[in-house]
Amino acid sequence: MQTGDKTLFFWLGDKLITECHADDADFSVETIRNEHTKAQNYRCLSYIYEPSSTGFRPMAQLVGRGRGGQIYYYLNDQLGTPQELMTANGDIVWSGVYKSYGELAI
Repeated sequence: MQTGDKTLFFWLGDKLITECHADDADFSVETIRNEHTKAQNYRCLSYIYEPSSTGFRPMAQLVGRGRGGQIYYYLNDQLGTPQELMTANGDIVWSGVYKSYGELAI
């Protein structure tokens, strides 16, 4: 993200479902809802959670908008904590190692 970028967050209850980033000063919810807006004008990440989950067990992450978007799948531990992020082809694009109290070790 660069200085001057604008980010919009969309929530469903207490779960973050989408975040969109753009460097356009006029960037708004109406811009995103407009199907004629060019997708390259902004970048969106959407999150899908386990349907029966009362917590925050992510299942997938969608990057982009429409048919040109990419999907990534979360591989979680028994507590629902993401351990890896995998492409549809099975390639691991992210993995995390956590410290004792859940802090991500970098």
